[in-house]
Amino acid sequence: MNRLLSKSLRAMACAAALAPLLALPAHADGKVEVKYIEPAKFTDAGWGVIEREHNLKNLSDYFQTWAARLPTGETLKIDVLDVKLAGTVHHRTNGDIRVINGRADWPTMKLRYTLLEGGRTLKSDTAELADMGYMFGYNPTTSADTSLPYEKRMLDEWFKRHILAQPQP
Repeated sequence: MNRLLSKSLRAMACAAALAPLLALPAHADGKVEVKYIEPAKFTDAGWGVIEREHNLKNLSDYFQTWAARLPTGETLKIDVLDVKLAGTVHHRTNGDIRVINGRADWPTMKLRYTLLEGGRTLKSDTAELADMGYMFGYNPTTSADTSLPYEKRMLDEWFKRHILAQPQP
């Protein structure tokens, strides 16, 4: 009987401790809006329309993961002005392949962005991203998501440095 009472008291204590946490929303999310400006003119978003659309969808999905990292009420608007994927496409009779050689084939992107809170602009600028050392210290095969790993890492570094970073007093 004592054991049952003890278990019951522990359960009630846990419930009381968790009650304030359960009253909070599941997680605080901001919002991310992405537009691709003239994607047919991008330097290299993929070979052909189907691959380009697939890659841009993949990037859009990745941009959306940032919403969970933004404070509630903040909106990040991104216009993607240009994309050049890592590597170069080699055309072959049995299919095209993208070769990553770590030389002058690094990923680049040009973005125009605005970070808003309510109706107030917190930051707004154009960013030219490039990761010339994209092959150093990074193994894309250790990630569960192997599509566009170099581009996503470059974007994530930019996001941490320029969007999430708090201004220094």
